[in-house]
Amino acid sequence: MQNNLKNSLDKIDNGINYFKNKEKKANKSEKRQTNQQLKYTTQVTVDLLSGLAVGAFIGYELDKFFQTKPLCFIVFMVLGIAGGTLNLIRNLNK
Repeated sequence: MQNNLKNSLDKIDNGINYFKNKEKKANKSEKRQTNQQLKYTTQVTVDLLSGLAVGAFIGYELDKFFQTKPLCFIVFMVLGIAGGTLNLIRNLNK
């Protein structure tokens, strides 16, 4: 009787441990996927904003130098966005 009870408890314990290990593996996989998504989101944001910021800064400084208030700013901001987008596409295709 006691052996049957001990065997039953051992089977239950083994089953619980099996599902705990399975859950840990699933959580690791979910964390890995979440980290990958966060990496891509950060990369997209940095690529686009850095291109925009660099283009806007260069355009602003050229406007001050040539005294052509919004012209260079707009042109270089568009070029910065285009450069950021190309950089983003290159990085995501790696």
